[in-house]
Amino acid sequence: MANDTNRYGFTYDSNLVLKDPGLIAASAAGQVNGKNQLIDVGDGVYWGAAVIDWTACEVDSSNELYTVSVQGALRGTGSTRDVPVLDTSHIENLAMADFGHTSVRKGAAETSPSSGRMILPFRNVVADTTYQILRAYITVAGTIATGFNVGIWIGKLPI
Repeated sequence: MANDTNRYGFTYDSNLVLKDPGLIAASAAGQVNGKNQLIDVGDGVYWGAAVIDWTACEVDSSNELYTVSVQGALRGTGSTRDVPVLDTSHIENLAMADFGHTSVRKGAAETSPSSGRMILPFRNVVADTTYQILRAYITVAGTIATGFNVGIWIGKLPI
């Protein structure tokens, strides 16, 4: 797994974790230390990549679908660099990837392996709007017994 990360020159930074490694069995925003995680990347263009590491992807019922989204949002009232606040009326999906059983994955993609790493590039600008706040959101659908064990962090792309 380390080869993908090193190839892109990412350095792991605990301040850029979008979701602690752990099980998710219902749709939710990524959390770190039990709190919804928001990262303020500033007012400029940010080229990044979500590093998605998973160690379990339950597909026993053949209808499970887990969609990982890197979302951008505008700063909300009272937001500071150290304590970002999300403007919930201005959230945009910057990049998305799905995992799960082939019967429900887009384009009939094959069933996800039980563990692995995906590098998901993104940019924080859509239609000339710069989204300063980043978060991960995982949407869970299907008959879930155990769920999806995943951790997500971001690295800055060298562009």
